[in-house]
Amino acid sequence: MVIINHDRLFKELLTNFFQEFMEAFSPEAGRMLDYSSLEFLSQEILTDVTAGEKKYIDILVKTRLLGEEGFVLVHVEPQARKQVGFAKRMFRYYARLFLKYNLRILPVAVLSHNTKKEEPNSFEIAFPFLKVLEFEFMQLHLKRHSWKDYLQKDNPAVAALMACMDYREEEKTRLKLEFFKVIMRLRLDPARMQLLIGFFESYVVLTPKEEEVVQQRLAEELSMEDVREMAEILTSYHLRGREEGRAEGLTALQSTLIKQGCKKLGTISPEAEKKILETKSIPLLENALEKIFDLENEKALLELLDK
Repeated sequence: MVIINHDRLFKELLTNFFQEFMEAFSPEAGRMLDYSSLEFLSQEILTDVTAGEKKYIDILVKTRLLGEEGFVLVHVEPQARKQVGFAKRMFRYYARLFLKYNLRILPVAVLSHNTKKEEPNSFEIAFPFLKVLEFEFMQLHLKRHSWKDYLQKDNPAVAALMACMDYREEEKTRLKLEFFKVIMRLRLDPARMQLLIGFFESYVVLTPKEEEVVQQRLAEELSMEDVREMAEILTSYHLRGREEGRAEGLTALQSTLIKQGCKKLGTISPEAEKKILETKSIPLLENALEKIFDLENEKALLELLDK
């Protein structure tokens, strides 16, 4: 089973297309933001010692709201981690950031889990005689939206997020077809198109037969020039994905070989560690890892890496 890094995917999408996201899903708030003054802060860490919780704030954008300096807090509640008490947690994130910066903060929650049940968008503390606190936040609950309602929006953030909206299993091929048609109309640079494709394909997974249907219909419905351009972008995207996968595998092999070498030999010299890290041949590393516990000394390990 492929493990999806929801946090990374959403952060890449929303930081690259922040203005488009706000304008599409919250036009009123979007009109009040100064997009010429956007600063994406490095991940904030909020620690609650009593609860044993360490939380990374997904996206915190410093900007100007209605002419005043302030922040937009975008918190993503991903598919893998639907939890109770979400509204209360949103308030806690907000309160800690407000205490730290003492500026106005616009809170936005993006829910991408698969349940369609309505989630609260407010948290309050009250007595029969007094309302102590009433906290509300903007909420985009993707599964409560139909992807078909957004087909006419030529917006890159919308195109990608259709993958997390409500659709039936038999609609997947049409959904992907329409996604491709939207991003072709947008005429983005190849890097940003590949970012959108990577996000979309992480959530909408088709069988090889379904992929064939999509490609056939693209050939029928797009111009020859667009079909050629899309083929080049997809080829580049999949080649890059394979290269990134190879790089991750290489790093994992190098790290494992160093650890197992230390375990077998007691320790390995900085020179040997450097040699392992400089070895870029996956077969060589795999062979050394397979034979590591049969080796008598570091020299034998270096000889294996020199072959």
